[in-house]
Amino acid sequence: MSSIGSREIRGRLEGGCIRLYVGGGEEMKVLADKSFETRRSSKARVFLGPSFISIGYRSAWGENKTQTKIFAVDVPLKRFESLLQGSGTSKAAQVILQWDPYRTLGGKSTKDKFTQKHPDKSIRTLQIGLRESSFVGLVKGEGVTMQDVTPVVVEVGKFAHLGEFEKAIALLPKEEVYDGLNEAVGRKIRLSKFDTAKEGRKDLRVKNTSYPDAGEDEEALVLYKKENRFYMARVLSTSKRHFPRVRFEGYNTATGVPNAEVVPIKSVLSLAQNSRKEGRISEKSAVYALSPTDGKWYYGTIAECKTSGYLVAFPGFGSVLCAEVVKEEDIFELVTLRKASKSKNNSTSDRKLRKVDSSKLTGADGDAKGDGLREGLDKKKEGGANFYLSLEKDTKIADMFSPILSLYTLAVPARYGGGYPMGEILCVLYGKRENIEFQIPDFIASSVASTCFKNPQNSKFGYEFAFIISDVAGVLKTGPNKRGKGGGGGLNLVHHAWVYPKIMPGQRRQKQIWIGAFNLRDKEFSGRLKPAPTNSKGDRDVRVEGLAPHRISVHGDKRNRNVMCCSPNNAKIYLDEKAPVTAFWSVSVDPDEEHPRVLCQLHWIFHGLSRDKGENGLLYGLIQKSSTIKQILAALEDNKGPVGKILGGMAPVKALNFVFRYGHTGPSVT
Repeated sequence: MSSIGSREIRGRLEGGCIRLYVGGGEEMKVLADKSFETRRSSKARVFLGPSFISIGYRSAWGENKTQTKIFAVDVPLKRFESLLQGSGTSKAAQVILQWDPYRTLGGKSTKDKFTQKHPDKSIRTLQIGLRESSFVGLVKGEGVTMQDVTPVVVEVGKFAHLGEFEKAIALLPKEEVYDGLNEAVGRKIRLSKFDTAKEGRKDLRVKNTSYPDAGEDEEALVLYKKENRFYMARVLSTSKRHFPRVRFEGYNTATGVPNAEVVPIKSVLSLAQNSRKEGRISEKSAVYALSPTDGKWYYGTIAECKTSGYLVAFPGFGSVLCAEVVKEEDIFELVTLRKASKSKNNSTSDRKLRKVDSSKLTGADGDAKGDGLREGLDKKKEGGANFYLSLEKDTKIADMFSPILSLYTLAVPARYGGGYPMGEILCVLYGKRENIEFQIPDFIASSVASTCFKNPQNSKFGYEFAFIISDVAGVLKTGPNKRGKGGGGGLNLVHHAWVYPKIMPGQRRQKQIWIGAFNLRDKEFSGRLKPAPTNSKGDRDVRVEGLAPHRISVHGDKRNRNVMCCSPNNAKIYLDEKAPVTAFWSVSVDPDEEHPRVLCQLHWIFHGLSRDKGENGLLYGLIQKSSTIKQILAALEDNKGPVGKILGGMAPVKALNFVFRYGHTGPSVT
C-alpha cells in the first residue's frame, strides 16, 4: 500500500477499457438494456468510480435500499479521457469529479461496511458524477458495455461480514494504476504525478519573496475557480482588509479574489524566464503563453519546441509561435506557496477573534452540549469556496442533498417551477440542539409550543437549526415579487426533501406540516418580509409572525413516474423589493406523534446587492475566506461598518450572534 499515489486512477484495465462501477435501484435494469430515457430537466447525478471496494461500501454490499443493483460499465480509454477532460466544478457542469477516501477490506464495523480507510488519509480514489443525460450518452456510446455484477458484490459482502476476508479478497477483481493520461488532463484532475503544488520545488520556495502582490491598475493572471483556470484581468483596487477587486478581460463587472490567486504579469514573466532557463518546457506541456497577436496571455498546450520559440496550440484558435510561455503547474505552485505564506502570516490574527470568549459561547463547564458548541465553533468547513458545515458528527452538508428531489433536506428558498431554482447558496450551517446548545428566540419557542403541540406528551422534541445565505438575484431577474407562471411571484420555502429525505422514484407521499416566518425584532428589518399581495391565494402563503398548516406532497410525473414532482405551489414568501437583503427566521414543524421535528432557520437572502459597487464582493469574500464559525463571527464584527451599510443594519449579524451566544445580544435584536 505504501506505493499508492495520493491521487491516482486505479481500476480494472482490460481490452483497452477501464471499468467503472455504478449502483442504483430496480430502474438500473432498464439502464442496462440501454433503453432508459433521461428525466426531463433532472439535476440528479449518477456517480461512477473504478474502485470495486468503494462501490461495495457505498451500496452496503447491495443492501442499501437505493443501490440494490451494481453494474460494471466498461469504457474505452479514449472515451474515459475525454470524459475527464470535459469535467467542471460548477453546479451546472455535466461532469464533476471528486476524490474520495481510498478504502480496503477490513475492520469489524458495520458502519463502515467492513471496509477501512487507508491509514494515509491523503490516499484517494476517483469518483465521477454525471447528469443523467450524460450518463445515458455514456452507456449508449460506441464500445461501451454494461453488465450486472450484483452477485459478486453481494458475495464479497457476505464473506466480509463473517470476517472471512481472505475469501472476500479472492473474489476481488484485479485493479491496477492507469498511467496513460496526457499531462493536460492529469493536471486538470490533479493526479499526483502532475500535481506538484504540495511538494513544491526548492528554487521556487527560495524565490517566493521575489513575486510581490499585484498593485492597482496592474494586469494579472487571475484564477477563475469554476474552471480552475487563469484568465487575464486588471486589478481595480487593493486593500489590506479585503480581497482585491479585479475585472476580467472582456467583462464590465468587478469581483473580489483572494490576493494569492492574483499573479501579476511581471511575476508571470519571471516564471517564464525560469522555465526557459531550466529547460522545463516540453511537448504536450500545459502552459500559459503570451500571444504575439494581442499581447495577452492564454492557456494552451505545447505542440512543438523550436529554436525560435514554442509552437502553442490554443483551444479553438489553432497553433501560434510564441516566445514567452510558463508551465501551468508553476503558476499553481506559486499560488499554493503564496497561500501558505499568507496563512502563516495570518496565524497571529487572534486579534480578529478577540471577542470570541468561550465563557460567552458555552454553558456550564463540563456540560456536554456546551462542549459540543465549543467544538462546533472551531470545526473546519467542508471544503470549497462557499461555507458548508454540518455540526453533526459523521454528517456533511453534501450528505443532506436529496439526489431524487435535487434539493437540500432543509427549508430552502427557491422559485416554484423548472426544478425549483435556488440561485447560489453561499452558506449552509446545520446542527441539532440535542448535541449543540445553540439558542432559539423565545417568541419562536412559545409560538411552536402553543400552536403545534397542544398535547403535552408530544411537546418533547428537539430543535434542528440551519443558517442559510442565498443569492437569488439570478432567479429573480424581474424582481422578487413579479407575477409569473405557476400562480404568482415571490419565493417558496421548499420543504419536500426535509419532510421526505428518503423518498424513492415513483413513490407518492403527502402530509401536513406547520410553517411560519418571523421578521427580525429590529425596526430596520421588521417589514423586510412582506405580507402576501392582495391577488395571492392566502392558503399558499407563509404566515408572517405565526404558523399555519401546509400540505407537502411528492409524486411521480404523469409522463415518467421516475421523475419526481414537488407540489403544491405553497409556502410562499414575499420580499421587500426596495431592500438589497432580506433576513428573517423561518420555522417548520412536523408534528409526528412518535418523532416530532422542529426546524428553525435563520435566512439571509441577497436579491439586490450591487456588483458594480463591490457589495456582493465584500460579503462573498468574508464568507469564503472564513474556515470556521468563529472566523465568520469575528469577520462580520470587525467589518461591521461596511457590512451594516450593505445589509441595511446589523440585526442579521446580531441574530446569528444570538444563536451561538457570541457577545451580548438582548432579546430585542433576535
